[in-house]
Amino acid sequence: MKAANFLNLLLAVALVLLCAKLCLSPAPAPAPAGPASAADPEAPAPSSALAAEAAPAPLGPWRDVSPKDAVMDPAAIGLRDTMLLASGRKGDFNAMTIGWWGTGVLWKKPVVSVYVSGSRHTWGFMETNETFTVCAFPDGYESALMYMGRHSGRDGDKVGPAGLTAAFTDAGNPFFSEAQLVLECRRIYKTVLDDHAQLPEEARRLYDNGMLPHTMYVGEITAVRTRVPKH
Repeated sequence: MKAANFLNLLLAVALVLLCAKLCLSPAPAPAPAGPASAADPEAPAPSSALAAEAAPAPLGPWRDVSPKDAVMDPAAIGLRDTMLLASGRKGDFNAMTIGWWGTGVLWKKPVVSVYVSGSRHTWGFMETNETFTVCAFPDGYESALMYMGRHSGRDGDKVGPAGLTAAFTDAGNPFFSEAQLVLECRRIYKTVLDDHAQLPEEARRLYDNGMLPHTMYVGEITAVRTRVPKH
């Protein structure tokens, strides 16, 4: 047999074997059904505020903490450098990001102090309501806090676009379901920081540039709920 004919025979046999293998191979099983992905047109689009962040870790159950114990060891209950301040009632409340705050004991009461400029929409709620909450969040909510700080409630709802869910305590005070800590407070003192002569130079520059003076609100902490586990 000529070499060319022999080579053609081998190629024909190989082609027959390949076709037989393909015909006898089982069809791949369909992938198991799972949660809808963001690419699924029926799935909800991710929040614009949180789309760039990793999903936060699941939170544990709520537990109550004594307000006095909370101010003696604030890190243990989950206080953060940046938190949300909320005031008002269901259907009429506002929240803002705060980085100026403090906890401690004043007049034998566990307290938190917060500072709100008169230019902020939340300021009006703090003036007309004697109660407020301070909420801290776990890692993964940095963009939500930034969104809440950069947008005003005067312009419409900002809680939903931030990816947060409003909830209310038994006393009717607003907080957020995604929080890992909620301080519920009753205002016991307030004062306007408008004596520029006593302010440090950095603060005077803020107000000289047009910012309205901040009001300091001191709230007695009446209830503390946290999702930070005991150590």
